[in-house]
Amino acid sequence: MSSTLRRRTPLRRKAVRRGKPKRAACSYQRCHSRVAVAGLCLTHATRRADQLVGDHVKARDGGCVVAGPHNGPLQWSHLVSRRYRAVRWMPENSVGMCAGHHRFFTDRPLEFEAWIVDRMGAEAWAALKARALEGPRVDVADVIAAFKEAAGA
Repeated sequence: MSSTLRRRTPLRRKAVRRGKPKRAACSYQRCHSRVAVAGLCLTHATRRADQLVGDHVKARDGGCVVAGPHNGPLQWSHLVSRRYRAVRWMPENSVGMCAGHHRFFTDRPLEFEAWIVDRMGAEAWAALKARALEGPRVDVADVIAAFKEAAGA
């Protein structure tokens, strides 16, 4: 007895979609967000800018800038929070710190501010804070272009 399978209903053809053309998508893995900067969505462009500036600062400082025993890998530490986009990518607003000192100062903001004033001076610290509050937001595309050029990539 030979049996063959038969389809009771015919296969449908896929309808041809007509309408809006496809928009450009972020070039990051599996991200389908709209392109904002250099082939990347705003989230991934911000990440790329952070990576470029962090690498620059860690290369500039060469190690933890805090005196004392060091614990953990070198990290990019901001003097004024990354939340303030006017100074987020300024090399003057950041230093390289080992993970232990970075965590120490994150948990102790008063000691951190005293250390910053001792390191850069009260006037420079006040100017940096004023720039963070009143300065213009920095364009991510400009940051990526400047630090790619500086890195020679």
